[in-house]
Amino acid sequence: LGASASVLAIVIAVGVREPNYPIQLMFIGTVKLKHVAIFMLLLDLLFMTSGNAGGHIAHLGGALAGWWFAAGLQKGHDATKWINNVLDFFAGGWRPSPRKPKMKVHYSDKQKDYDFNARKKEVIIASTEVSPLQSNLYKVNINTGKRTPLDNSKGVHNGILSASGNYIIDRYSTPDTPRKIEITNTQNKKSVSLLTAKNPYEGFIMPAIETGTIKAADGKTDLYYRLVKPADFDPNKKYPAIVYVYGGPHAQMITNGWMNDARGWDIYMANKGYIMFTLDNRGSSNRGLEFENVTFRHLGIEEGKDQVKGVDYLKSLPYIDSNRIGVHGWSFGGHMTTALMLRYPEIFKVGVAGGPVIDWKYYEIMYGERYMDTPQTNPEGYEQCDLKNLAGQLKGHLLIIHDDHDDTCVPQHTLSFMKACIDAR
Repeated sequence: LGASASVLAIVIAVGVREPNYPIQLMFIGTVKLKHVAIFMLLLDLLFMTSGNAGGHIAHLGGALAGWWFAAGLQKGHDATKWINNVLDFFAGGWRPSPRKPKMKVHYSDKQKDYDFNARKKEVIIASTEVSPLQSNLYKVNINTGKRTPLDNSKGVHNGILSASGNYIIDRYSTPDTPRKIEITNTQNKKSVSLLTAKNPYEGFIMPAIETGTIKAADGKTDLYYRLVKPADFDPNKKYPAIVYVYGGPHAQMITNGWMNDARGWDIYMANKGYIMFTLDNRGSSNRGLEFENVTFRHLGIEEGKDQVKGVDYLKSLPYIDSNRIGVHGWSFGGHMTTALMLRYPEIFKVGVAGGPVIDWKYYEIMYGERYMDTPQTNPEGYEQCDLKNLAGQLKGHLLIIHDDHDDTCVPQHTLSFMKACIDAR
């Protein structure tokens, strides 16, 4: 009697909240949870009339335990899980029928799922729909597909959802806000501020940061760039320019986060009298699969073409000294720096490559073969992207920095390239 009372209490508690939840009964078929609750209530009343005093005590204790367990479900636990576990354990043949949503929800601009509000049937996601430079928080109703913004629609947001799904910790920055942390109610969107960080550069003379778009080498795709000018910028002067490049997959250099993701080094060099330029070429992150897949099996080729389009834009600016353009990057950016110096020797006067990938067959399999396939299945791609084959085209000044303990981009990359340069002379 105690066990039956526990199960009854749970079923009724959920039946009140989700009366139309479908349950698959052995030999009967699909019925609604409210009908199961009514049947069990009548059956339990019959058992109670025939029970003794001990049975009534057990019945009362079981009912209290069942209601206590069900109360926890009201705080956000997934009803499906415990219906599967509890009803299946006690009744053997009970199985909840899978419920199909009224519509399928597909978002090409979705970045990540944070969690699920089981009671409200809402998924909390981050999305780039406002701009590829942003990441904003939304709740999406899985039955209707309706999506509702949860933040201020500015900047780059990261969320931590509460267990109930009713609150989210929103950590974000904008070009003018270094960091802000708020707790937001996902139902009424009211927020409480926990932290607003101070500007770490307050009181300093700062350069100007600009963002914009140019067309990629394909002539149709918009690419985002960042331009950092000296604080004492004079449009009548000619400035040397440094292209800071990464260019690889799963990375984005320009966002609407703090200072548009400009680094301290960019700020320092701009105030030393350089124009700092960065471009997110095709193949970089947060622009969709088609955008990323352009570089598949021939890393560095299409990326380089886009970077040259960025240099063309730089040269079109009246204050750029086109005879003094340098390029710098680390890791994949080191590969790009070296490749740009070799494939476009007339453009770049100097390059500084940190830990460059020279030959993709030397790189770690997890990364290299994900984007290049294997050397056996893509020999042409590996040959085309092996920078040792281009060593004889080096004309400018190239500085390579490499750690001899680097176990990811191993020293063989730089050492083999140095040997290729010597042989090419």
